[in-house]
Amino acid sequence: MAESDGGDFASKHPQNSMANKNSTLRCTFSAPSHSATLLQGLSVLRAQGQLLDVVLAVNEERFQVHKAVLAACSDYFRAMFTGGMRESNQDTIELKGLSARGLKHIIDFAYSAEVTLDLDCIQDVLGAAVFLQMVPVWTYVEPLKRRIWGHAGTPCGEKLYISGGYGVSLDDKKTLHCYDPASDQWDFRAPMNEPRVLHAMISNRDRVYALGGRMDHVDRCFDVLAVEYYIPENDQWTTVSPMRAGQSEAGCCLLDRKIYIVGGYNWHLNNVTSIVQVYNTETDEWERDLHFPESFAGIACTPIIIPQNTTQR
Repeated sequence: MAESDGGDFASKHPQNSMANKNSTLRCTFSAPSHSATLLQGLSVLRAQGQLLDVVLAVNEERFQVHKAVLAACSDYFRAMFTGGMRESNQDTIELKGLSARGLKHIIDFAYSAEVTLDLDCIQDVLGAAVFLQMVPVWTYVEPLKRRIWGHAGTPCGEKLYISGGYGVSLDDKKTLHCYDPASDQWDFRAPMNEPRVLHAMISNRDRVYALGGRMDHVDRCFDVLAVEYYIPENDQWTTVSPMRAGQSEAGCCLLDRKIYIVGGYNWHLNNVTSIVQVYNTETDEWERDLHFPESFAGIACTPIIIPQNTTQR
C-alpha cells in the first residue's frame, strides 16, 4: 500500500519477471477515488466559469459547458466536435428537437453522474437523452416489461401510463403499463377495451383517456373511433362517445377541460388530415370540428395561453 497527496492508492496486478539477472519488480498502482475527484474538479470549473469553450442554446436558454465533457459521454456531441462538422468551430450552438429543461438535466448528469427524475420532467429528460445519445440516462429507470413501439403515454397523479402499440401479439395493442417512480417499477394494469396503435393519450383530473389510433387487419388498416378512459383508483376502463373521424399519429392536448385532437392520418380517406376534433370531458360530447390551413401527421402539440393587452383610450 502506498500513500500520496492525491488519495489512497491500491496495488494492482503486480508483475514479476525473472527472465534475467536485471529483472525488476513492476507494480501498477490505481487510485479508486481519482475518477470521482476528476468529475468533481470539472464540476467546480463549470461552476466557476473557467475553461468553458462552448455555449449550447435552446430557445432563449443558454448553457456554458466544456466540449471535452460532452464529447466524453455523448455520441451526439462526440460526432459533432470531432467529425469535422461546422458546429465544432462555433462558439454558440443552437439545438433543436429537445427542451431546455431536458438539456439542463443531461448537462447536470454529465458533470455529476446523477439525475433526478419526476413525472414533470421524465419525458423531457428521456427525450433529451435519446436525442443526445446519452445511453447511461436512458437506462437509468426500469425498462418496460415488453418491447413495444407505436404506443402512447401520459402522466396521471404520481404515475406514468403507457398503452397499446405494436408488440408480439394482439394483446400488446390493448396493454396498459403503469410506472411508479417511487419504486422504479412497471406493472400491468387492466387492458383497454379496444386494441390500438399510433393513438393519443391524455389525462384530465383522475382519468386517463385513450383516443383514436388505428388497428391493422391482414393487409389493411382501420381507424379506431372508440374513446375510453381509465380510472386508476378502480383499475377500470369506461367507453364514452366515439370520434366522428379517424385520426392516427395526431397531436393531443387539454385546454379548459376539453381535449383537442390535431391532424393525423385518416385511414378511411387514406390521407393526412387537417381536422381538429374537440371533446368536452364534462358533457361527453364532441363539439364542432375545426380545421388547420394545412394537413399534417406525426406531430405534438401543447396549449399556450397568450395574454391580451388592453389599451384604454
